Formats: sequence, C-alpha cells, structure tokens
Amino acid sequence: VLTFAKENNITWREDKSNASTKYVRNKIRHQILPVLKEINPSLLETFSKTIENLTESGQIIQDRIDEVSKEIISKKDGILRFNISKIQQLSNPKAYLYQLLKKYHFTEWNDVSNLLSAQSGKKIFSKTHQLLKNREVLLLSEIPKKNDVKELFFIEENQTEI
Repeated sequence: VLTFAKENNITWREDKSNASTKYVRNKIRHQILPVLKEINPSLLETFSKTIENLTESGQIIQDRIDEVSKEIISKKDGILRFNISKIQQLSNPKAYLYQLLKKYHFTEWNDVSNLLSAQSGKKIFSKTHQLLKNREVLLLSEIPKKNDVKELFFIEENQTEI
C-alpha cells in the first residue's frame, strides 16, 4: 500500500491503531505472522496460492449447486419449493442445504437439516425468510415486512361477523 501511495503521489498517513496489538488483526500481523514467516519464509506466497485454489474450487462448487438447483428446486407463486427426497439422495444433504440456503441468511444449519425429517408444518426462520416443511417439500418464502400487512383484524371472543 505504501509503495502504491508513493508511486501515485498520495500522501500516506499511518493510523495509530495499526501499531496496537489491542485489535486481533494487529495481533496477528505483529505477533503471529512474523513467527509463521520465520518457520516458512514463503508463507505469503503459499497463502496467496491457497486463496487462488479455494476461489477456483468455489467455482466448481457453484457450478454443482447450479446443477442441483435445477433438479430439486421449483418456483410457484413466488415461493421456492425444495424436493426433500431429491435432497436426501445427495451425498451430503446438510452441505448442499448450506450452499442452497446461505443467501437467505439461515444460520442454524442443524435445524435446517433436521427439517428434512421433521413433521409437516414445522418452520424455521432466518432474519428475512421462513422455511416450512410441507409434506415432501421445503417451502422457502420471504417473511412479510410489517409495512406489507394491509389490514389488521381483531376478533373478539364470541364474535361471529366482521
């Protein structure tokens, strides 16, 4: 960064917090990395190659997820339907569910996985979506926002008409 700043006539200003080991990122930079570099002088090159390999592997995973999605997901009335029996036939259903549902902000992956064998009607929620077990499918839909509720009705005890 410093070299880039010099080459492009950008005035460099060092943030004082960079020298402090109070922050985990700095503790790693100042205490752990020097020891790792001492053990393996080509550490940064190795990390760089590993990141490149992981990025390429990530593309392979995404290609497979796109393939599987076409086989197990259908859409009806804005609701995604995941075929449970096809998910269960996959080599690692929990890992596939993670890849298929991570963009919908689910975090409790055991609960998501357990939904495959749960009773119909069981639901789990992320901050933005709900996943409902409905017989042989998982139904994924957005959680309605408070502003999306058009009317609110209160029903009194023994009330027979609105």
